[in-house]
Amino acid sequence: MDGVVSLLPEPYYSTVEKIWHELTVDCGVRGIQATPVPHFSWHVALHYDENRLRENLTAVAQRQAPLTVHTAGLGVFSGDLPIVYISLVKDRSLLEFHEHVWKAADAAASGGEGYYAPAMWMPHITLVFQDLCLDNLPCIGEKLLFREFNWEMKLDNLALIGQPDGQAGSVYFRIPWGA
Repeated sequence: MDGVVSLLPEPYYSTVEKIWHELTVDCGVRGIQATPVPHFSWHVALHYDENRLRENLTAVAQRQAPLTVHTAGLGVFSGDLPIVYISLVKDRSLLEFHEHVWKAADAAASGGEGYYAPAMWMPHITLVFQDLCLDNLPCIGEKLLFREFNWEMKLDNLALIGQPDGQAGSVYFRIPWGA
């Protein structure tokens, strides 16, 4: 899977990396290492026509000024492989921009993931990816539940990330907004 994302700005990029490290060392959580790039996703698919995607996203990014977003605490996607995340507040400007990004990315995608479609989208920053279990839940709770996750960030980029050849995730390209 590859994803069209926004990379987090500093100091939040480093803050998320530190949290991941702490959870790995103290709680044995390792799933996030599949894509160790602090971000949140706009669109996810099995495959993109990379040239078409870059062209489409560049056109969207040229029209977009930096966007201020807010986080609002922790959340959990429940199920067989739960995910712990920091939620982003879905305000009008974020939703409108998501519509533009979604259309641009979906036009260059095959095997798009429906959870990222505008009607279903839950913008989030993943902290624990698919290895939350009863054994590590107390440790994760101790590390996260009493922290403040009310952040204000200025986003200014779109990027394509993925896992080439089963390796840890990496950034294929990054497009600054207004470029």
